[in-house]
Amino acid sequence: MSDPSKNPTPQQAQSVVEMTTDSDLVVPGTFKSWCQLFRISNVFTAFADILMGYSVAAGVVEASDTIPILCMLLASGMLYSAGMVLNDVFDFGVDKVERPGRPLPSGAVSPGHARAVGFGLLLVGIGLTTAPSLLEDGQFFSRSLVIGAIIAICVIAYDAVLKKTPLAPFAMGSCRVFNVLLGMTLAPAALESVLGGFSQGQLWIAIGMGTYVTGITWFARTESRTSHRGMLSFGAALMMLGIMMLPYGVYVSTELPNSVMAKNTTVIWMLFGSIAGTILYRCVNAITDPSPRNVQIAIIHCLRSLIVINASVILTVGIPVLGVVCVLMMVPMLIVGKWIRGT
Repeated sequence: MSDPSKNPTPQQAQSVVEMTTDSDLVVPGTFKSWCQLFRISNVFTAFADILMGYSVAAGVVEASDTIPILCMLLASGMLYSAGMVLNDVFDFGVDKVERPGRPLPSGAVSPGHARAVGFGLLLVGIGLTTAPSLLEDGQFFSRSLVIGAIIAICVIAYDAVLKKTPLAPFAMGSCRVFNVLLGMTLAPAALESVLGGFSQGQLWIAIGMGTYVTGITWFARTESRTSHRGMLSFGAALMMLGIMMLPYGVYVSTELPNSVMAKNTTVIWMLFGSIAGTILYRCVNAITDPSPRNVQIAIIHCLRSLIVINASVILTVGIPVLGVVCVLMMVPMLIVGKWIRGT
């Protein structure tokens, strides 16, 4: 006959779970729980930033850049995923009340493990940013390493300090600005450098993307409850401004040999205008009825549009091959998004 102490009843097992503190939870969590923590479907938007940044800075695709690009994609993905994990780590108390189904408050993943993974990804991501310069000329210290470190600082500042302040959307937008600049470091410094080896046009494009993401973050500030229409409207306005900054950035970039902007200016502005229109449509629906469901639907559309926006910039620069690669990232994003929510 089996020993009851070795085969506890369901009631006994439940009692043990209820008495277990967060620090006692040592189960590493399921694969799906970690994917939820990473918000893995959104990582493809970070990859798209890198491809777009590289395209804008390089102007042409070089076969020799393949390995450096892959290294930078991996670095960007790790930095982005670290930010997602640490976001939940620092929001643990709030999520226990507002989002009890998330991996940490539900007990699917230990907060201690999540914290270790988050900071570990930050460190490895920063280290990987220097891989391209090491491969090219053996230099460890580089622009990409500096940019990677700045992204890590912005991530920690947002998650740990700024998230509950009015500066939070701008901190999130800064992460996106530097992620685009990270992709630009794959190419040599601009001949007409304005700041840090980046040209005026490159900075316009990076800041435009950051402005768009600042708008998304502002739009999502109160997504778990009924949102304020004024806050939603301001977020939508920032998104529109950010989108319109992108073609202007390409327009003032004189170092792009294959840019189609000069020959097809009207068509390019119509392209970005149509993208802005579809996003604005979703935003207006949410502003009209600011329920959590409508706001979250708009946010998901805005996040997914990041890939389309990046691909449009790449096409405007005149590198259709990378533009197609960028658009194809929508496929895994949509597939994974059916399984794992992006918000």
